[in-house]
Amino acid sequence: MIRFFIVTIMFILPTLQTSACQMMSDSEKQDKFVKMLNSFLELDNRSTLEQLQNLTVIELSTTHPSHLSKCQAELFEYLFTDTKKYLNVSNIWFQRDAYHTLIRTLNATSKLDYVFVLDQKSYKSPKTEHYNLVDNNDYGWCKTIEPDWLEKQKTPNGCQITEAVPVCKIDMTNQALEGLITKIKNECGSAKLVHVTNLNNRMTLTSLKISDDLPVNTVYFEGPGTLEFVELAPNQAAMILSGNKKLYLKNITLRSHNNKGIGIHVKNGELRLQGTLIDGFDYGVILEKGTSLYTWHERLGYQRRANGEIEERRNDTRIHANHTGVMLYQTTKGVFVNTQLKPQKRAIAIYDSPIQKNSNTHGNMISLNQSDWARHSFWLQGEETEQFLKIDAHGKASNTNWDCVIDRKTGLTWKAHEFSSTFTFDEAVKKAQATELCELKKWRLPTVEELYWLAERTNDRPAIDTQFFPKTKNDDYWSSTPVMGDVNKRWTVNFRFGIDNHQPVSKKQRLRLVSGDTPFKKWTKRFQKVKDAPCIEDTLTQMMWLVPENMPHYRWYQHKEKLAYINKVNKQKICGFSDWRIPQPESLYLLANKQSSDEEILASGNYWLEWPNRQMFKMGSLSFPKPNNVLFPYEAYLLLVRGKRNNFVETRP
Repeated sequence: MIRFFIVTIMFILPTLQTSACQMMSDSEKQDKFVKMLNSFLELDNRSTLEQLQNLTVIELSTTHPSHLSKCQAELFEYLFTDTKKYLNVSNIWFQRDAYHTLIRTLNATSKLDYVFVLDQKSYKSPKTEHYNLVDNNDYGWCKTIEPDWLEKQKTPNGCQITEAVPVCKIDMTNQALEGLITKIKNECGSAKLVHVTNLNNRMTLTSLKISDDLPVNTVYFEGPGTLEFVELAPNQAAMILSGNKKLYLKNITLRSHNNKGIGIHVKNGELRLQGTLIDGFDYGVILEKGTSLYTWHERLGYQRRANGEIEERRNDTRIHANHTGVMLYQTTKGVFVNTQLKPQKRAIAIYDSPIQKNSNTHGNMISLNQSDWARHSFWLQGEETEQFLKIDAHGKASNTNWDCVIDRKTGLTWKAHEFSSTFTFDEAVKKAQATELCELKKWRLPTVEELYWLAERTNDRPAIDTQFFPKTKNDDYWSSTPVMGDVNKRWTVNFRFGIDNHQPVSKKQRLRLVSGDTPFKKWTKRFQKVKDAPCIEDTLTQMMWLVPENMPHYRWYQHKEKLAYINKVNKQKICGFSDWRIPQPESLYLLANKQSSDEEILASGNYWLEWPNRQMFKMGSLSFPKPNNVLFPYEAYLLLVRGKRNNFVETRP
């Protein structure tokens, strides 16, 4: 009898709840809703319906766990007026049918921006196994965090949530961080999201890699918790996101133990930071092409000011870095709200990336050029010894199907393949202006210095690396540099041996296009003389030149005399150094200013070069290989150099 009574009550109670709610008048429902929400938000029942409806953010998860009945779920219809809402009810315990009632109520409004119902808890069993996330087309967020962003994006149909999707919960109590990725692979095969909690304070020697081999789509770290990464290399990331996954950090601290490395490197996917601190890395966050970043604050609840107004308590997202806080390279989006950026050098560095930043975000923003992007690509791939990087038509690295080549020496991007025809100078300029390749639009003719530095003189016929630039012809290629004193001529570089030349603008020549800002800076105040010494420091190449007043010169056959002079200079430690040598053509070439004679440091004449595997000399502006049989006594000045040649780009961005 008692059993029958209990079963009967279980079926009747929901009906009584619904009937009681439906039997109330509209004003009674509103009053009930006001009392309920004041209680949930701990506002002492003093806020009016109008004040509550003006709130854009309702963060119920920040208060004590609350029980929600079916009737109370229906009352949420009074929350929505013309103001769009952000709603988080992830800490609610749902009574019978309340969960699905809330979904139906929320779906009935078009004024909903963000709903996060992470936890379908039962009021009878706090340890329920039904741990789900409401799927609102983006696994917990409607492509936005704040109301005005949604309006700007004009997202169709607002935010319509559907059914719950499976979530895998991982409790990190007494668990090592090194085993987290393996644990996700072993335990979360049927989930779309993994929710990691109870992190507390963790130290790890290894990076966390969230990649395409994980079975889940989204990884959600919920704090409070501190993840400290030990002994990171300068180009090593604490967390790596790829495989089009989504990473969400809430109330998490990421810290570098040795004050180096990258906080989070997003190769592919989406990163969201809420109330998160990233501290002590060289670079806080780096995002690759096609990725997106949202950073905003954690709502800690509400409090009432002395004048009766409601104000929020929050924990801002903070990114502190030794070099740059956030670097965005051709990303889909970067959104910063209430984000504190405190790097030593640059707060936000962007290259061809859309960005939204509100007035409460602290930190300067700088736009990067193509050279920065090229340098960044090499650095993140860890190819410190490779000069060139092949990229395809979409700007992605590709060793098999490439259209462009990034030159690590200069940071420039080159068209890899030959044009089938030749061009006059004017035709070449028009061809460059009309070219769009590798998702780059600003193609141009190279300067003669850029073209000269592209040549590889350990090769000849052609003098270029044909693994990257196949089918290069043994011909002259146009540069944009005019010949001083003759407006009808332009400098060229002939890739038979990698030597320069000049041609009339009406003559048809080969064309190789380049994109990016020139690394060869302005020549003004480039050279600095060493006091009381015959040495000159080149601030462009970071090399030092020995330019004595009576510069020696030698004929082709006086090789012993050249070596004797070099040994003498090094033994005397001229200017304090004993590593003087004959310069290579690339280094010496930059002393010859092709665009101005204002800062020439050398007298006109021939200069000795150390050509790879050959003895060379420089005759005026032209460089020739030494002939097998010297039938005439050419002479050349002996200018010496020391120091490592600068490649014009840093090893890191």
